[in-house]
Amino acid sequence: MLRTMKARMALTLAVALAPAGFSVQGLVENDAMANATYRPGLMAPHSTRAYSSAGELRVCNDGPVAVRLYVNDSDSLLEPGRCNQSWGHIMTVVNDSNVPANVWAYGSLGGRIGSASGHK
Repeated sequence: MLRTMKARMALTLAVALAPAGFSVQGLVENDAMANATYRPGLMAPHSTRAYSSAGELRVCNDGPVAVRLYVNDSDSLLEPGRCNQSWGHIMTVVNDSNVPANVWAYGSLGGRIGSASGHK
């Protein structure tokens, strides 16, 4: 009885610690990470940066100057201390001033900093 109890305990512990999921093929490895990513960045004067995400994305301006924000071909002014949040859209930030801007993004899995799409 002690041996079967140890075997059950070992099996339970192994299943609890192993990253696994179920599919039509049976038990498969599940190594996806759903962590959000934080992307800080100091934008040089007259620069452009595009952010994209597979899910929710938040772009914030920590100042000291306002920057132009493009989301789905609509633009707005993102003032210092303000944030904009969007779901699954590319957000392009343009710093038209002569002063560096401190802009950061926080988004879900799949987010990455991409190249600018040419807003000028």
